[in-house]
Amino acid sequence: MTMMEVTITRAECAILAAKQPPMRIPLSWTAPAVMVRHARVGRCAQEVVRRFKMGRLRYAVIEDIWALSAFLALGMGANVRADGVETRDFATYIDSAPVGNYRMTITRKEDGSTTMTGDANIKVTKLGITAYRYTYNGTEVWSGGRLVSFESKTDDDGTKYTVRATAEKNGIRLTVNGNERMVRSDVWITSYWQLPEAGRRNKSLPLLDADEGKTLTGAMRDVGVEQITVAGQSCNCAHYRITGPHTVEAWYDGQDRLVRQEWEEKGHKVKMVMTSVKR
Repeated sequence: MTMMEVTITRAECAILAAKQPPMRIPLSWTAPAVMVRHARVGRCAQEVVRRFKMGRLRYAVIEDIWALSAFLALGMGANVRADGVETRDFATYIDSAPVGNYRMTITRKEDGSTTMTGDANIKVTKLGITAYRYTYNGTEVWSGGRLVSFESKTDDDGTKYTVRATAEKNGIRLTVNGNERMVRSDVWITSYWQLPEAGRRNKSLPLLDADEGKTLTGAMRDVGVEQITVAGQSCNCAHYRITGPHTVEAWYDGQDRLVRQEWEEKGHKVKMVMTSVKR
């Protein structure tokens, strides 16, 4: 019998005014953040369910929903089913001008591992002439909050990088353009596509640059829950400030997955905004 686990956390939730009836939440979802009115003491319990383990049951029943993530209402709070695929498309802007796109393809396996493949294509033109070109293709495999493997190919306006990383017993074997070395096993990749585990937030983090394969020390700070527009809908998301190769402002949904990112590079403001999600 396969055991499944659901964690329901507070944060990233949009508060709805009306009290909702009890809901049956499929355990194939990673439930969005919720706040629930505690019936006995008449106040909001910040966290009602931390861990719910089940066997053959299909649903968890949560009573007295007082506030529910807008992502649930939009259908964006549902997670990918085992062996399912989710695609997130982003539009990229430099100094407010559209310059390309980025696609995240996320696959969750029955063994608990998650693969994210990122594809970016950026082109800046001036007077009809290409002034800058950037392409990226990278694949990350994660399990238990740790990196299992990573491969990427980047062409940054003619400068090319090939990066490969594989987890081993004593760390991660990292190869960049043929040069090999060992790095820490707890690195976080600068695609920033998902939040690290809760215990690693609001502190220093070892980073692995997705483009160039550089390692450096970064940090992240919880800025708070903010209302932003995601795929044409106004939603509350968790805002984090990340310091690394650049200072990055990043927003995450109830699945702890990226929906918006902003940073400054070479004097230009860069913005990446999710435009759609498909399952």
